[in-house]
Amino acid sequence: MEEVSSTPTRPILAPKSQSAKVSRKGRLETEFGSVQYAEAESTIRTSAVQNSKQSQRKGYSGKWTITITGPKKDDKEALKPTVAKNSSSRPEDKLWNCDHHPTPMIRTKAKKCGKDVDDDTATVDMLTLRLSLKSDPDTKMEIKYDAPADWDDQDEITSLIKVITQHRRREAGVKMETRHAYSADEVKFLAKYFEDNVHLQGANAMSKNAWWQILTAAFNAKFKGRTARIASRGGDDVEIGERSWHAIMAECDRAGEILKARKLPTVKATPKRKILDDGHEGFAGGEQDCDKV
Repeated sequence: MEEVSSTPTRPILAPKSQSAKVSRKGRLETEFGSVQYAEAESTIRTSAVQNSKQSQRKGYSGKWTITITGPKKDDKEALKPTVAKNSSSRPEDKLWNCDHHPTPMIRTKAKKCGKDVDDDTATVDMLTLRLSLKSDPDTKMEIKYDAPADWDDQDEITSLIKVITQHRRREAGVKMETRHAYSADEVKFLAKYFEDNVHLQGANAMSKNAWWQILTAAFNAKFKGRTARIASRGGDDVEIGERSWHAIMAECDRAGEILKARKLPTVKATPKRKILDDGHEGFAGGEQDCDKV
């Protein structure tokens, strides 16, 4: 009876002296067979084409034109920035004021706002950043952007918004709004609020804005007139003032102690904390950029 070997059959490879001279395609054909190589090559090409199409769909690929008009349009000294554009985003370091910050929007959202993105005259405001020179308001700068290739592509619209915001930062800067960190006693108050109101616990319990507004009213009444001084800043105590229900909702969605009280899963990455000068421990909020149109 003929004996069958249990050792799997392996392809015979060319000697090193020969295989070293063979191309990558030749090596693949020798090792895997021409049929397998063709399948692998086809898969690689298909994947490359798909990735290429994806990369083309993502991001804004349009161009923009910058036009300066007015009495000082050719005055190099007046248009020369005193601070490098990329070194600061503070409005006081910039030469220009922002008169109009455009906000492009996806087709469906534009339609709800009564705008037709296929009408060029209707999209002018959505695609034009308008600035005026501080030293001479009659000198204007306009940055006009090409329309997105696809008004239904949210990724492209978002990318365009980022491009516009970058130009705004470079030329006119953005205002900074101080947002004070939440102290430990504020976090405890919010956590206890949910512990005492069992009907507000769970995934969809706070689905109505009115419930957040009621919580915010109770919070602001509790901490009305509270002042604090962030350790990293120094100076006199600063009155925090009332917090908006949007801000409180955001804090309740990220603070682990509050999430636990709401019977919701806690996030893995907990925010860093820092000590306030009044002895309380607060979440690191610090200063955040708030673009003002």
